[in-house]
Amino acid sequence: MTLALLEGSSRLLNLAPQVHQLRPGNIRSAYRVSDNPILGYVFKDSYRDAQPDLHQSFSSTNAQGMRDVERTVEKLPGVRRVEALLPATDLESIIPEIRFFSKSEPDV
Repeated sequence: MTLALLEGSSRLLNLAPQVHQLRPGNIRSAYRVSDNPILGYVFKDSYRDAQPDLHQSFSSTNAQGMRDVERTVEKLPGVRRVEALLPATDLESIIPEIRFFSKSEPDV
């Protein structure tokens, strides 16, 4: 009951943040419709916008469609690469000899 009262109050007093609808078909949008129907949309590859609005558009995406700087690192023979979406501290505890590339690291 309390949750319903708080929800109603926040809507009546306009305390909730504005909802922005994504428009992946818009030419200025940083998004495109995904080939995977579960995802719905993904970032466009190599997208650039000089005046991003930070809702539909962002300053740039890299060639993989990620909001990060371009990274090209030669793969040495005999080296295996692992991609993981978890904090680096967690992965370091599992595989201590791994080399990480992060945004804080200079261009590698």
